[in-house]
Amino acid sequence: MRGKEVPVHLVVAPDRRHARLDLPPDASAASVRALLEAEGVVVGVDHAAIDEGLRRARATGQVVPGVLVAHSPAPKPGTGVKVRYRLPPGTAQLPPLTDLVHLLGAANIRQIEEAGATLRAWLVRPGQLLGQLKVEGGRAGEDLWGRPVPPPPPARAVLHGDGVEVRPDGVYATRLGYAGALEGRVTVLPPVWVDPSGDAAWFVRVPPLGEAAQLTVGDLSEALLAAAVVRGADTAAMRRCVQGAAGVVHCVAQAIPPQNPPAPEPHFTFDHSFHVGAAREDGTTDFKERNMFPAVEAGALLAECPEPGPGRDGVTVTGQPIPARAPPKLEIIGLDHVRHEVVDGVHRLYAEIGGTATVQSDVRHSSRGERYRWKLAVRSALKINGDVDYGTGHIDAQGNVAVKGKVTRGFRVTATGDIRIGGELEDGAVVEAGGDVHVGLGIIGADTVVEAGGTIRARFVHEARLEAGGDVRVQRYIHDAQVRAGGWVKVAGRGGRGVGGITGGRVVARRGVESRTLGSAYAGGTLVEVGVDDHLAARIADTRERFEQADDALRAVAARLGITAFDEPSVRGLITDDPEQRRGLLAAVRDARPTLHRQVLAREQLDALLHEMESLVTDARVLVEEITHPGVTVWVGKHRFDVVDPLSKARFQFDPNAHPPRVVWRDPGTARPATRRGGGARSRRSMV
Repeated sequence: MRGKEVPVHLVVAPDRRHARLDLPPDASAASVRALLEAEGVVVGVDHAAIDEGLRRARATGQVVPGVLVAHSPAPKPGTGVKVRYRLPPGTAQLPPLTDLVHLLGAANIRQIEEAGATLRAWLVRPGQLLGQLKVEGGRAGEDLWGRPVPPPPPARAVLHGDGVEVRPDGVYATRLGYAGALEGRVTVLPPVWVDPSGDAAWFVRVPPLGEAAQLTVGDLSEALLAAAVVRGADTAAMRRCVQGAAGVVHCVAQAIPPQNPPAPEPHFTFDHSFHVGAAREDGTTDFKERNMFPAVEAGALLAECPEPGPGRDGVTVTGQPIPARAPPKLEIIGLDHVRHEVVDGVHRLYAEIGGTATVQSDVRHSSRGERYRWKLAVRSALKINGDVDYGTGHIDAQGNVAVKGKVTRGFRVTATGDIRIGGELEDGAVVEAGGDVHVGLGIIGADTVVEAGGTIRARFVHEARLEAGGDVRVQRYIHDAQVRAGGWVKVAGRGGRGVGGITGGRVVARRGVESRTLGSAYAGGTLVEVGVDDHLAARIADTRERFEQADDALRAVAARLGITAFDEPSVRGLITDDPEQRRGLLAAVRDARPTLHRQVLAREQLDALLHEMESLVTDARVLVEEITHPGVTVWVGKHRFDVVDPLSKARFQFDPNAHPPRVVWRDPGTARPATRRGGGARSRRSMV
């Protein structure tokens, strides 16, 4: 129907210079022009295109889509451009960003915090107009409504880097950051520093040029996303930042740490801990109640412990997984008269006889993982209600021994199980146990000897000789003693600040040493050795000797056969077509085969032992809570470190990646070796 108002929809392009209509067959030119006038389109109406579109619609009887019914004159690009930047007050030109690039490329957040306080920068928000454009030359166009369209700047008229967008009317920031000039280009640097490990992301707020920008939590969230930070955002921390929290660096995202498998902990049905005494109602201590050897009945359940399960992986702030540690290895061992059962992954230990129970525990951490071991035994117990002296004579017992008093000078206590002594060991006393040794007071005297297959515990050690298959654990101090442990030597140093630790003597531990202090300003030299295992060294020497013996024997066979080495290529080269010579050669090879087998086996065992020794040295540590004094010498394996200056909170270890590999000391507050000179490290030429 001609002249009828037709419900057509006008589509205007984003540039506001082009309009299109879908023309139906029953529309008229007048109705289309009326629609354009109603929409305010007054420039560039294409009457010819409208008529042609209507003709086609009537001819086909169908709607003609997208007919261009209006297009206004285009602007002509300019020949040049000037940018008037909206700089902070007191700033004449774009601030250079070179120092900020170096700052944000620092290795750790401490460097950024220190250096950042000395800089000034222009912090801008996303969408902020950085500068207005004035285009030179060119010609303005019009939009469909008759409004002017400014001429666009010429291509690449404004050199810009990341974080910047050039529009016809100006230069805009596309992200939160620091605006300025970098390599001749206007650029916005992201204000986020991500720890290389992915553990955290930090907002770096450099003191502003002019008035500080008013930020929002949304700005910071977008900045984190721009820095590829996708996990662990801390909204509360970001809120504190936008509210003006002081400081240069602000942690705004943290990695989600892995949930490592929990350490296995057996549930004991009896109290297996050794007590100094029991508390009375009036607040005093009953020293008669020491729980030296708890009694258990035959058939009783002693302990149970499930196998440790897997942990849960964490994730870095950039979305990378942080693997949880593998489940620790659990070893539950039933010794004398203890039955061990495992049902549905749960270890259970039962007493086979009535007697006294003893528990030995050992936890080992290394680069190969963790291992938790518990040993339980039920034995008969010999109890001495007083001292070991002329009234008792020497004590030599099968099972456990409990002495409520002390062991006096010149007397010996020997037992296949544990030995627990409520008092002290006088000078010249000897204690030898197949299990643990617990001494309620001190171990005193240069002629005093304590040997244990398990752990030795005491309040203090003075000038004695101790050797333990497990740990040596002392509450107060070790002074001028000779101590050797198959595990750790740990000295709590209780008794006040600066009191307690290891002074003088020689302390050797397979796995490591922990002490409150090390050495003394008044004592002589103190020698500490870790990563040392004489039994392992002896096994290496024995295996190497077996390998060399087999190798010498094979060399002799090779010499008789006239070849340089007894190996497959050399032997094959001797094989001839002469039957007699061939039979003799094969007989020689057959006779040498057992020796070759011994050589290969010894080589494999030697490689495994050397790897174990290498891991032992790498994992060994000396940890000092307070001060390490000059005059202390630390050996880690065959590598030495001499302390010549006082060191605070030192952590000594062997660093195979150092050049050359050597013992280094580290402040636990830093991730890198301490730079302050504290001593010298050198390789060991001979054992002390």
